[in-house]
Amino acid sequence: TVKLYDLDPLLLHGVLATPSINNQAVTLVAPSEQVALYDINRQQFKNLTVTSAAQFVPGPNAVILTQSSASSLSAAQRAGLPLNLRLVVNDRKDDALRYQVFTR
Repeated sequence: TVKLYDLDPLLLHGVLATPSINNQAVTLVAPSEQVALYDINRQQFKNLTVTSAAQFVPGPNAVILTQSSASSLSAAQRAGLPLNLRLVVNDRKDDALRYQVFTR
């Protein structure tokens, strides 16, 4: 049998470990029911803050949006995002977009 594994945590770790992200404060916006799960990453990445879309306040930090939280942002929150955008995808053909990374 074939087992499918969720590679999203590995994708996220790869993004957080890149020098352009690792050397600055980063806010990760996740669905409210997954904030505690994503908060585990703070043990390894000290500059990381995890919040829900409802609690997110744009600021000077780089921002990583989980794809499942992106549609929950208001127009005002979207307007405050940094301008540089990088998309992080996996190899799933039907659902490839996983994270949106905004940096200054």
